Amino acid sequence: MKENKSLSDKYENIAKHLNLIDFKKLWLGFKPYRFALYNDTEVFFDGHKFPKTDQFIGNTTIEYEGEQIAIWEVNNKDNDIDLLTVKIVHEMFHAYQVSQKESRFPNELEAVIKYNYSATNLNIKLAENNLLTELVKAFDQSKFDLFLSYRAYRKSINPYSFHYESSIEVIEGTALYVELQALYQLNSEKAAIYLEKIVKGIIDPQNFIPVRIISYDTGAIILKILQDNKINFDELIFKGQSTYMDQLLNITPKKKAPLVIDVFSNILIEDEKKLDYVIEKSTISKPIVEGSYKLFACNIYDARYHKGYLLSKHFIAYVEDENSVFMNGNFLAKISEEFQISA
Repeated sequence: MKENKSLSDKYENIAKHLNLIDFKKLWLGFKPYRFALYNDTEVFFDGHKFPKTDQFIGNTTIEYEGEQIAIWEVNNKDNDIDLLTVKIVHEMFHAYQVSQKESRFPNELEAVIKYNYSATNLNIKLAENNLLTELVKAFDQSKFDLFLSYRAYRKSINPYSFHYESSIEVIEGTALYVELQALYQLNSEKAAIYLEKIVKGIIDPQNFIPVRIISYDTGAIILKILQDNKINFDELIFKGQSTYMDQLLNITPKKKAPLVIDVFSNILIEDEKKLDYVIEKSTISKPIVEGSYKLFACNIYDARYHKGYLLSKHFIAYVEDENSVFMNGNFLAKISEEFQISA
């Protein structure tokens, strides 16, 4: 009963904190959405608790009983109500994106397989991020133009990977920016510490793999620079494929290749060795399925694909006889480029 009480208590505390936030100041048109908290066994939503179902997986937005809601899996570390509240705001923003028919969500499963972890791409990205850390502290137009020229060059040499990163910056980076701005309203000191952590993180090469995660942070930092310095971009462009970077690069089309130190060649070699080790040790065990099935979902947050194998933490799901089958746990699955899981 203690765990159940904790869920309801946290829900009530979050609801009170949400009332302190002016959503209109976070993002044009944004409003609060209903939310649910859950743990391994139960869900608390709208004043009621009920048994957890497979619909409640991850921290995200789902359609529940005909409406988009935010959901969050509570664990023992979620004791700071300010931080927990703004995480809920983050997921509420995803609900807002869905309700606005946001069309720039990338094909995440495809990207797990197709994203190219090249040293050239990541070395230039590190040069960009060093400029972002300077720009967020003190804006300088020449440095901003240089940042855009590096990005324009990287887009020209690696368009698929660049577009994937830019799409994550739009989807997740915007939600993180909104989360950060909400925290500034609740507790400016915590927000300043949070921002500093993000800024330091985007210049740490160890945070670049998987690239999806660092794209949250670069997206949020770019938006903060744009908003703080009144650089125009279209906040309401939910339909179509244009990203914030597409809009900015249309203004500054010149390309410039930076002179960089090769930081990532050795990092990528070590990363490949780790993935090889995981595959070698894990494939000795029994396959997760007998037969061949279509992959339906995985924990895309930090999923990896290597030599025909998908690594997914916490859960994996596949389609069997037109039904979705969810399996909880950490999985290494043999998977084709057509997303077929096989023994």
